[in-house]
Amino acid sequence: MGDCLGVVPDISVMKLDAGLYGFVVSHAGQQLFEETGFTSITTALAAAAEDCGDFVGCQVTYGGIVAGTYAPAELAASSAAVADLCIENSARFAGQ
Repeated sequence: MGDCLGVVPDISVMKLDAGLYGFVVSHAGQQLFEETGFTSITTALAAAAEDCGDFVGCQVTYGGIVAGTYAPAELAASSAAVADLCIENSARFAGQ
């Protein structure tokens, strides 16, 4: 990724099908990378955190709703809690 100092990309987690998730990492409108084939939001977030280890932080979204901004190590350690927040926010704002 080169010099990632100060860069905070967006991690957009997507539900692709029942039990199938993926994510896209982008910054300033440019897609940096993506992965699919995860069985849960938690596993997608853990993989994204690993892939984003060189960045200072990452903004996480699910269903277009921001769940927060996390340092990659923090996201890796709390991917289950962040996944729960993603699901809660999605349910809270669905149909709004």
